[in-house]
Amino acid sequence: LSEQFKVVLSLIARFFTKTLKGMLTGAANEKIAEKIPNIRPYVPDFKRGIDHFCIHAGGRAVIDGIENNMKLELFHTEPSRMALM
Repeated sequence: LSEQFKVVLSLIARFFTKTLKGMLTGAANEKIAEKIPNIRPYVPDFKRGIDHFCIHAGGRAVIDGIENNMKLELFHTEPSRMALM
């Protein structure tokens, strides 16, 4: 499945579970509402959903931070590092 489809599916599922919980909040249905699971938002794998990265070459620390936070490989950030030279 594509990353976009997974994000949309996650948003729809979260909307319906929140709506269902809202409808069931009442005296008799409170126990049923508690059993409905909380669906966490889907965080896409940006390496699968994006073909090319254009990272701001503001400095080595900026590129290192983006590389670590997005869990990128060295070859993903190499063009940005070359722009610094």
